[in-house]
Amino acid sequence: MVIVKLMGGLGNQMFQYAMARALSLRTNTELKLDLSWFASETYGEISRPYELPHFAVIENIATLKELKQLKGYEHRIVKKLRPIVSRLIPTSWQSHIQEKYFHFDLTILSIKHDAYLSGYWHSAKYFSDFTNTLRHDFTFNQPLTGENKRIAEEMLEHNSVSLHIRRGDYVNNTKNINFYESCSLDYYYKGLAKISSRQDNLRVYVFSDDIEWAKRNLDITYPTLFINHNQGKDAFEDMRLMSLCKHNIIANSSFSWWGAWLNQYPEKMVIAPKRWFNQPLYDTRDLLPDSWIKL
Repeated sequence: MVIVKLMGGLGNQMFQYAMARALSLRTNTELKLDLSWFASETYGEISRPYELPHFAVIENIATLKELKQLKGYEHRIVKKLRPIVSRLIPTSWQSHIQEKYFHFDLTILSIKHDAYLSGYWHSAKYFSDFTNTLRHDFTFNQPLTGENKRIAEEMLEHNSVSLHIRRGDYVNNTKNINFYESCSLDYYYKGLAKISSRQDNLRVYVFSDDIEWAKRNLDITYPTLFINHNQGKDAFEDMRLMSLCKHNIIANSSFSWWGAWLNQYPEKMVIAPKRWFNQPLYDTRDLLPDSWIKL
C-alpha cells in the first residue's frame, strides 16, 4: 500500500498524486490518499480545498488505521526531527518517507515496500515512465460548457498561447514575498518573442489571479483575451483552458506547470521561468522538463 499526504493547491496535489500513483504502479500495490491536511491546516493564510475530484483519479481514502500503520507516531518533536532523520536513514528502511530536498530523489524509485509519502515531489522524473496513465487519470471529469467551451473551440482554431501571471499570495502574503520570485513583465515579453520567432499569427489568452493588474500592465500587440470568469470552485477550468492552448508561457506556479504538461499539442512550445524561488536553498534543476524553454 502507498499512502500520500495531499496538501496545498491543485497543482501541488497533482504532483503528490502523480508521484504516489507511479510508485504504486512500480510496486504493484494499492494507492490511498491522506486528506487530513485539508481539515487541520492552511497554506500560508489561504485555506485550500481538496480538488482532485475534478479528474478521473483513483480516489481511495486512507483509513485512520492505515495511517497509523504507515505514518507512525506524530508528536511535534518527531515532526521537526523527521526531515533530518530521513536524510540519515536509507529510504529502503523507512515506511514514513519525508521528502529530503526539492530536486529529484533517485532513491524513491527503488522503494519496494509499503510507504507513507509526505512532500511536494515537484519533478516529472518521479512519474515520467507512467505518462500515459497519468494523462488518463488527469482527464477532466465534466465536459466543457458555456463560455469555457466557446473559448476552447476558439483556442483550437488559432495559434493560441496561454500566458499565466501569478500575483495574489506571491505579492500580498508577507511570508511569500521574500520566498517566491514574481515573474517580470520582461519575462513575458521575451517569452512571446521567443514563440513568435517560430510561430505566426499568435493569439494570447491571459490567466491571472489579479486579472485587473494584468490588463493595466501588459502591453501586447497580438490579439489578446483576458480570462476572468473562472472564479472560486471553477478556478480549475483555467488549467483546462491552458492545456488546450497550442503554446504556454507559465509562471513559477505548479498550476500553470500542469496546464503546460497536460497540453498535448505535438509542436507545443512551453516557456518557463529559469528562476522559481528567491531562496538559493532550493535546487530546481529537475523541476522543468528538458523540452521546455527556460528564460
